[in-house]
Amino acid sequence: MRLILFAFVFIFSAADTSYKMHPLKMSFSKLVINSEGVVDLQARIFLDDITAQMQVLYDLQPVDFSNIESNSTKALQQYLTSHYYFEQASKKIELRIDTVSFSRNRLALVLQMSTDAPLDATKEVFLTNTLLCDASEKQKNDILHIDKHHLLSMDNPRVKIELN
Repeated sequence: MRLILFAFVFIFSAADTSYKMHPLKMSFSKLVINSEGVVDLQARIFLDDITAQMQVLYDLQPVDFSNIESNSTKALQQYLTSHYYFEQASKKIELRIDTVSFSRNRLALVLQMSTDAPLDATKEVFLTNTLLCDASEKQKNDILHIDKHHLLSMDNPRVKIELN
């Protein structure tokens, strides 16, 4: 019994330490905007990072991203409104989570997102992404759009997006 208890404590401690020492602080997104301005955005966020942030900000215990209707996914949707969005003509355009899933290795949360209405191709568009920058100053957010990577952070939070 002592051996089992020791193993449990050791594994729990090791898992906690591995989170604190998580070396890569990055999210990865692929942005596609079709000729009508319809947005399709897929984001991959390290599950341990976003789980810890949802626990801190929204006091969620446990954090459950198993479906679109879970409290955790709803909290994440709320978090996105101030950390990941478009701006066009001085108007904020929010992203909506359409689907939520896990990567094959279950290390990342995969979000499929869109906007409620298409973007206007006649006006400049900017994208802000400060996901998890409030949790770590090392956080970087890589966005791939039209074969070009944009690396956003707290020091460089937004980029002008070219529409086709």
